[in-house]
Amino acid sequence: MKKSIRQVIGQGINQGANQGVKAALVSVFVIAALCSQTSWSAGVMVEHAWSLPMPPVARNGAAYFAIKNHGSTDKLIGARSDIADEVQIHTIVHIEGQMKMQLLSSVEVPMHGSINFEPGGMHLMLLGLKEPLEEGGHYLLRLTFEKAGEVDVMVMVKMNTEDGMSSSEHSDHNNSAD
Repeated sequence: MKKSIRQVIGQGINQGANQGVKAALVSVFVIAALCSQTSWSAGVMVEHAWSLPMPPVARNGAAYFAIKNHGSTDKLIGARSDIADEVQIHTIVHIEGQMKMQLLSSVEVPMHGSINFEPGGMHLMLLGLKEPLEEGGHYLLRLTFEKAGEVDVMVMVKMNTEDGMSSSEHSDHNNSAD
């Protein structure tokens, strides 16, 4: 079937418009994904990632989030971020009436279960901060799971008054010399 020049040009304009709409929609979805603070891979979902703002002189900080597992049992086995020299998995233990941090090699995430990393409990320590954690800022954190692999999470830096823990509770790590 032969098409007139007008039909061909009109079809090209419509296709161009469709491509523009598609590009705009893709942009909207990418921005929404970055702003949603939810990431997931192979059934493991990480959401509500945040850090407390720290003074510019602070050498260390902490990251908190929730992991929801919609698949089989998995393990968080590591983490890294360009914002810190090292990222470690920690928990808080009570020894002789005192709260102390303890390094963990991994954290099991049960099948169809969830784990909360929160002040006063499990958290990620950001050791050797390369830039300050300023309120309103954000940074990328890459979590490594035994089965799900790597999950990139956008961490928002904000005050969280609901958790009952102040940034000073990490002060023993903030200014320690290596």
